[in-house]
Amino acid sequence: MAEPVHHHHHHSHHSYEEHLRRKRRRRLRRRLLTVVGVVLSVGVIAFLLLAIACPERLMQWAGNWAFTESGKAILGAPNPHLQRTYDGLDVSHHQGDIDWEKVGEDPAVQFVYVKATEGATFVDKSYGRNVMGAKGAGIAVGSYHYFTSGSSVRQQFRNFYCVVDRKAQDVVPMVDVEEEGVAGWTREQLQDSLAAFVRLLESHYLCKPIIYSYAKFYNDNLAPPFNAYRLFLSHYDVDKPVVAGKGRHDIWQHTDQGVIDGIGCPVDLDVFSEGTTLDSIKMPPYRPLQSKKLADGQ
Repeated sequence: MAEPVHHHHHHSHHSYEEHLRRKRRRRLRRRLLTVVGVVLSVGVIAFLLLAIACPERLMQWAGNWAFTESGKAILGAPNPHLQRTYDGLDVSHHQGDIDWEKVGEDPAVQFVYVKATEGATFVDKSYGRNVMGAKGAGIAVGSYHYFTSGSSVRQQFRNFYCVVDRKAQDVVPMVDVEEEGVAGWTREQLQDSLAAFVRLLESHYLCKPIIYSYAKFYNDNLAPPFNAYRLFLSHYDVDKPVVAGKGRHDIWQHTDQGVIDGIGCPVDLDVFSEGTTLDSIKMPPYRPLQSKKLADGQ
């Protein structure tokens, strides 16, 4: 009678071990699922934060998902845009809250153009914070106005003039001329309006501004009459932009997908053309208007 009892005891011991093993496996699986769950939720939360902070850029990034930050492609050839050097940046409220101290630690960043105004009434909500932050980090600061066909030149100038303090500018002001902004104007209307706006800027800021546009749009609509101005052209290609009518560009914006420490969203990267330096775009020393008139012998 003792025999079966022994057998039964052996059997139960065996199944108990099996039970423990199964329990351990279940615990491991649960732990693994928890880890995977946490990683996924962190990813989703990060994605949602980006979506909230930079909705405009998320779509552009989605189109660029094949590229990693280092510029090495996961698929296809390396992304040339991210491997170029840069001398400066241009930013607006689209870049969210920028850690300027971090940006200032990047030795390549010499200047930044900050969006100030658009049209007759719009003021970029990050303008003041960006200017103070960049100046505090030792970066040369300039301000830009997004030119529109929706309001008069004089109203647009007043908007910019009321926001942008001449004494706070390290580099000359910039006028941003884009197809979407000036829709509805003929080539002549655009040229006349821009010429009038630029004249107002010159008389108040006592310097020639720099004109920003897409290379193709500039060549089709503004060259050659504006070739004597400093030109800031965007051209997202491996080759530098060519200005129609023997002009030359001063700054080339070669990508809007730059990755910079301290900026959580993709950012425009700008590079000086050969022969252009920070000194080429610096504001002239501040002189009150009276001394200018005397100096000009008026």
